[in-house]
Amino acid sequence: MDNSPRRVTQGLNRVEFHARAPNLDSTVRRIRGNRALPTLQIRATQFRFHFQTLFRSAPPMTDLAAFFRTRRMLAIVLVVLLLAGIVAGVGAWSGWFSHRNPLLDSPQLALEGLQAKSLYYNGRAKPWLLSLRPDLLAPEDRNPESDRSRGLMQAVENPQLFRQLDRKYRFDALLLTGDPSEYKPLLDHLNETKDWTLRYVDHTSMIFRRDSGRPWELADFAPVRARFARSRARDRAEVLAETAVKLFAAKQADAGKALLDEASHIAPNEPHGANALATYYLGRGEWRQAMEQVERALSVDKQFLPALATKTQILYGTRRYSEAYALSSELIEKLPNDPNLLFYHAKIAHEAHAYQAEVDSLGKLIAQAGAEGRPIGGYQLTSGRRIRRWAMRRGRSRRSWWRWMIRVCRWISGISRGRISRGSRSGRGCRITAARRVWRRRTL
Repeated sequence: MDNSPRRVTQGLNRVEFHARAPNLDSTVRRIRGNRALPTLQIRATQFRFHFQTLFRSAPPMTDLAAFFRTRRMLAIVLVVLLLAGIVAGVGAWSGWFSHRNPLLDSPQLALEGLQAKSLYYNGRAKPWLLSLRPDLLAPEDRNPESDRSRGLMQAVENPQLFRQLDRKYRFDALLLTGDPSEYKPLLDHLNETKDWTLRYVDHTSMIFRRDSGRPWELADFAPVRARFARSRARDRAEVLAETAVKLFAAKQADAGKALLDEASHIAPNEPHGANALATYYLGRGEWRQAMEQVERALSVDKQFLPALATKTQILYGTRRYSEAYALSSELIEKLPNDPNLLFYHAKIAHEAHAYQAEVDSLGKLIAQAGAEGRPIGGYQLTSGRRIRRWAMRRGRSRRSWWRWMIRVCRWISGISRGRISRGSRSGRGCRITAARRVWRRRTL
């Protein structure tokens, strides 16, 4: 028997050639008849083809490798991998797979570098000061019933009271947190006077300092932008848009518009950016452009509350009071205890002649302000005037209704008697009387 390496190689090639044949039984017989192969190799090859005989539906190993080498499967695999790479890249760039940045809902950035010996703050900032920077609070600030705490809460709506507190405590920094509409009277007063300068602004807060010299510039926003550099695109756009709204309220429209343009470039379909742009047009009195931006924000999110509030202001400004009242009622149902919405709802209800809703909103405002220690004099005065006007108009309507009913009854009785009223000499009354006389003569 020739067991040379060359003979063994030829035998293996012959076995592999016959292994590709469709009839595996004949292949096994050929393997058994090949005496040139060693016994171990014959047994291994025989076991392999017996295994394939049991599972004829499965392709051979050589066919399986060829299957994966085909152009069609290779193209499919490449396309799938390419799509997966694109989705992963876009998701990583836009932040789909990351969570909402907690700094979006916290004034932590404004409080980190804030230093003040005597600090004024509004009501929205007090809980954050207690949790993050209690060292900035005076001992009286921890007691909500103290005169200082009540005065600080009331001064956002009364600039004269703020000046009294300023002369008493001599503030060196002002911290205003939340939506600018909550402290609009005080902010307008600060914009008119020149003794306070805006030194810091972000998406949650504004910080003013007394006679600080150089005002805030757009380059000062770089640290805030750097803190959100790795956040989602929508989060970065929200930060820019909310900061722009505060800049508009601080009479820095150019810087706010620059941030809005950047937000639109980062996330074109972000509702915060569209709503901020609507606020920009609203301040300029461009109602059509403002409504277009509001509708664009609502097309992304129909229940976006800031856009609904802006749309209410646009409808009120264009004297579409009925539509504004309906939309404001929806906002009140979702946020029934918001003081700004309640007061604005009372104004809209007055113009829409919904006097009962106006009085109810003012009454709720008075109750809330009394419980929180805020000033209620303005609310009481406004509510008293509204109630008086509502009662007078209601009385007039009732009197006019009774007068109208009396006139109708007299007119009906005049027709039944053949005349409009007593002493009526109108042509119609004479014709009715003459017709009745003719009808009576014919019937008799």
